[in-house]
Amino acid sequence: MGTNAYFTYTVVGFHGSGSLSYQTALAAVFIEGFIFLIISTIGVRSKLAKLVPKPVQISSSVGIGLFLAFIGLQHNQGIGLIGYSPSTLVTLGGCPRTSRAALAPVFTNGTIVLMPNVTASGEILCIHNRMEDPTLWLGIVGFVIIAYCLVKNVKGAMIYGIIFVTAVSWFRHTSVTEFPDTELGNSAYEYFEKIIDVHVFRDNSRCHKLQGYELKGHSGKHWSHFCTSTYLMPLARYLRWLDSQA
Repeated sequence: MGTNAYFTYTVVGFHGSGSLSYQTALAAVFIEGFIFLIISTIGVRSKLAKLVPKPVQISSSVGIGLFLAFIGLQHNQGIGLIGYSPSTLVTLGGCPRTSRAALAPVFTNGTIVLMPNVTASGEILCIHNRMEDPTLWLGIVGFVIIAYCLVKNVKGAMIYGIIFVTAVSWFRHTSVTEFPDTELGNSAYEYFEKIIDVHVFRDNSRCHKLQGYELKGHSGKHWSHFCTSTYLMPLARYLRWLDSQA
């Protein structure tokens, strides 16, 4: 995970603002994966892993978990519990989107000028209304559900919390919706409708076109029987819906 973060935020950078292009960085990752495959095949990887002290192995796992938790608690990628502070770098956030401000590095030598090759960050600075974002509390409720299910040894505990938060955020015209009443939100909701649309099963188009015609002296009824035996009978036989008389 540390390598992924280094690749994304340092090497490539936000919107390609890093020192290398994403094509070059991906090529380096491909070569890295190829080398990793070789040392795994010849058994060098396991020998190198045994050289790492046990406390370092355990602390590395803990560090990765804390890193993922830190990302999940931020505004851009998570529930927004953590916000930016110019004094301590991080502080309590949880303010609604209307109470946030974007930040960007600038020169202040007489005039305020945006530094070259940089972009403004997302809305990470809470101005007021801390801990009042509805999506923050929805995420906390989902976390409580997961924690309760884990304590009770319920199978699929994390899935239940994820399903709850996801289902609630699908409803429009709420303070926690994933699809706000904006142009971007409307576009995302239209795409979402296409994904969850349930297509109604209709008659096979080939049979439907042939049933109303007579071809070489055979009526549409014969064609209906033909289509039934061609398309439906194999399916029924596979599902074991046929008796001894077929």
